Amino acid sequence: MKKILFAGVVAALLAGCGNSAETVTVFDAECETVLTGERGDVVAKCPVTEQLAAIQNETPNAKFLSVDPTTLLALDAEHVYVNIVDGDCGENTIGYRVIVQNPVFDGEAFYAVNKCVAM
Repeated sequence: MKKILFAGVVAALLAGCGNSAETVTVFDAECETVLTGERGDVVAKCPVTEQLAAIQNETPNAKFLSVDPTTLLALDAEHVYVNIVDGDCGENTIGYRVIVQNPVFDGEAFYAVNKCVAM
């Protein structure tokens, strides 16, 4: 029951329901936060930009954290999804886990390209 409820909430957020979404800047894009994971990480829905598209084409080196794999993130080709993790690469860093262009799902998680930025 919890998974069904969670999937429904995520689907509503991805569809754009809810007018109080926060925004965050990810590299060269202004993105909408769509959910907060159980570990405090955030998933942002970004427009496709030149820089994010280039990152998406790199070799995956990470996985999304607290994202239910039954969500439809991989099916939304009009946006780039980024898992933002404070302290992902050590103290005073932010990790941006950008889902790859053709998302790979291994039965547990989506693969991503991790880029770390010092705060």
